[in-house]
Amino acid sequence: MHRYSLAFVAIVTACPAGAFERSAEEIQEQRQATIDAILTTDSAADVAIDRNNCMAGKMPSIIRNSRKNDGGISADAADQCVAALIRSGFDGWLLEPYRRIVKDSGGDPAISDALPGTIGGAVTAQASDQATIGNGRAIKIDPAIAFDAGFTDAYLKGERSTPGMPDLKTLKAISEGCLDQTDDRLGLCYAAGYAHAVRAIQGETVIAD
Repeated sequence: MHRYSLAFVAIVTACPAGAFERSAEEIQEQRQATIDAILTTDSAADVAIDRNNCMAGKMPSIIRNSRKNDGGISADAADQCVAALIRSGFDGWLLEPYRRIVKDSGGDPAISDALPGTIGGAVTAQASDQATIGNGRAIKIDPAIAFDAGFTDAYLKGERSTPGMPDLKTLKAISEGCLDQTDDRLGLCYAAGYAHAVRAIQGETVIAD
């Protein structure tokens, strides 16, 4: 479940019709407040929920459904997912989901920390949707996981540049498609996550639309 959904239900029930009519400026401010909270004050457990939803390809659908009830104040999926990844990097647990994936899939725990890079190699150099995880096992790579792996790989390397990085508007559009599992260009999704990490390492913050 999206961690905001129950709160939205309670607010909608308590507020009269038309209460969610807001100006574009107010909507942007509310979206930015959500992003800033993910980056700073939200609990690690809440941020983990966001990231898990992003990796599962659920966040765009969650946001679409939430906006039906909240007057449009939910931040874009790409912004929330990148913020969750940056916060995960700050807190030092970017690799935890990959360790869990390897363990749950019967792979070799000794190579779990290399999985983001393994995914990157698979989707770029090999044009494959399979990543080996040891013990004769492999996992299927989908667009949302490729995106997360790209960010994780670049962030942990401290990468400060990437060739051909698009402008932010284009990057966000690509990211939304990857996170929604509608853009099946796995190499591009990995590269999009990678580009977001480079921006974060360069000190650029997440600006909500």
